[in-house]
Formats: sequence, C-alpha cells, structure tokens
Amino acid sequence: RQSLARIAAALLILLPASWIVRAELHPAALFVAAGEGERNPAVVLHDPAADYTIAVNADGFETVAAAADFLLKRGATRIDRLHFTAARTGNLSALTQYTSRLPVGMVSVPELDRYSRTFRKRLAEELPDSPPAVRIGGDGGTVEIFPQKNGFELVYLNPCTTFPIRLLLENTDSGCLVTLRQPGKPEIRRQLRNSSVPEVWEHEFR
Repeated sequence: RQSLARIAAALLILLPASWIVRAELHPAALFVAAGEGERNPAVVLHDPAADYTIAVNADGFETVAAAADFLLKRGATRIDRLHFTAARTGNLSALTQYTSRLPVGMVSVPELDRYSRTFRKRLAEELPDSPPAVRIGGDGGTVEIFPQKNGFELVYLNPCTTFPIRLLLENTDSGCLVTLRQPGKPEIRRQLRNSSVPEVWEHEFR
C-alpha cells in the first residue's frame, strides 16, 4: 500500500510537470484569417500542452485550407471541437478542407432559428460517413463565443492549460480588427485587411 501511495504521489507531481515541459517545447499557437471576399473570419487554436485543438468557422476555400495547413505543420492530428459562430450555410462553405485532412471530434452550433434548417441539412451532407457529435447551444466545452454587433468574442479557458485568453474579432470598413487579451500581458491588436485573398495572423503563446 505504501508503494502504491508513493507511485500515486509521484504521478501527481509528474503529470503537471509534463504539461509544463510540453508547453515549453511546443507552445500553444493561434491562427486567424480574414478577407477572401469578406468571408467570415476563421480561427484555430492548437494547444499541445493540453492536447487540444479547436477551430471556429469553415468559410472560404483558401482561408480554411490555410488554417488546416497551419494545424498539420504544427503536428495536430485532429480538431477536437469545431465551433460555428452562427448556424448559417456560409460558415461551412469550406468544411471539407478540414474534414478531408483532420477528423473532427465534436461540432458546436449556436441556438437554431427558422433560418437554420438549410445549415443543418448541409452539415449532415458534409459529414455523412462519420458524423461527430453535434451540440446545439449551451455547453461549448473550453470555449465560449459571444456574438458582438460587428463580429464575435471568443473566450478560451481550459483547466489543463495556464493561459486563458479573450479574442475579439470586429468587422471594420478596412477589414477585421483582431484584439487578443491575456491576464497580466499587454493587449495585442492586429488589423487584417479586406482583400481577394485571406490575410493571416499567427501568434505563439510564450
């Protein structure tokens, strides 16, 4: 019994330490793309320390292809949760750019309304073989998305990681204004211009 207690105590010490080592060797990273004819912004967050990957929206062939490339280059093997900021077909126009390259574990969709029927039908058509679980409204897991007047705000809070973030995306006359906030760190702002190709911003959390 004493040996088992020692092993359990060692694991309690080593497991958090392993998260720290993984976070140092492979820091979490954020990818934001906007533009491509004023498509809805796409966001992906790869958090190796927590072994967790999220994506938001799948609108725009080049935009989503670039997001999938970003994840694959960083060694991601799946998208744990795919979020949609609105249940509109435009938000999944390039969904196959994700699903043909990375399995999706779960899909989170906001509350549905009378305009969402086409979205649900299209989502079922895009994921016919191995459909992930679909959560409608309510629990968003480690992510909460709050609609804003000209965009949306994403809050990421994973109990297995040490960097809660708030990411605000606002549509402006010149493009998409991205604001990243982390406790104890200076606010970061980036303007992604409207253009015919996606404008991209990448950020590592060090």
